[in-house]
Amino acid sequence: MTAIIPYDSIEQADQRSADFWEQVRGDGWQPGNVTTHLYARRQRTGDPEADIDLPEGVDYAIKIEDRDPRRLDPLIVDNVMTALEAIPVAEFYPAWAHPVDYAVGDIVTYTDGNLYVVRQAHTSQSDWQPPNVLALYMVYRANADTLLDWIQSEAVEVGWQRTYNGNTYECIQAHVTEFTPDVVPALWSLVAEPTEEWQAGVSYSIDDVVTYNNTEYICIQAHTSQVGWEPPNVPALWSAI
Repeated sequence: MTAIIPYDSIEQADQRSADFWEQVRGDGWQPGNVTTHLYARRQRTGDPEADIDLPEGVDYAIKIEDRDPRRLDPLIVDNVMTALEAIPVAEFYPAWAHPVDYAVGDIVTYTDGNLYVVRQAHTSQSDWQPPNVLALYMVYRANADTLLDWIQSEAVEVGWQRTYNGNTYECIQAHVTEFTPDVVPALWSLVAEPTEEWQAGVSYSIDDVVTYNNTEYICIQAHTSQVGWEPPNVPALWSAI
């Protein structure tokens, strides 16, 4: 069994493998140990035989060939891996079942394709499927970097977007979700749709259009709005149209 975690560059794969080693190096690590990477890094060479383990469209990756619970599990349980890194290794973990006595830190998969980490010890029941009892789990969702509904107990990263009560929010601080986006502006910014009225506490992107005092403005520099930065007051951020 082998898992391939894709990255945008070999430097990124190299850094993440080093990050993972730093996290777990206390397990058997000794002063003078020159190892700096936990897992092998792979780069497409153009040789079909050498690249046989790299899926189509993946040019740079970390390759994990087996599950060492002392090393891989802590990266998931402690939220060191992002969902984009954790989902490819889901095949190493058992499917959720019932009745099973689950302990804190146990890791299971479910039919929705997500990976679940037990946060509260319990005995599973037929109607306690992980998506329905998120208070018991932390979840890594498949396709986590796409626009999804906000849910409780999800590990999210900066830049990921979620919808809640008809609005779209962008994560501005990595965290495991607990409170809804509308009540934690330190963690989420409301994403404004074009031609909506300007408001504070919104993450605006270049070319977003808002109205303010019956005048339309176009964003010329990405920023998160705040009181005092109304469009006519900050020409470096907004241009009237």
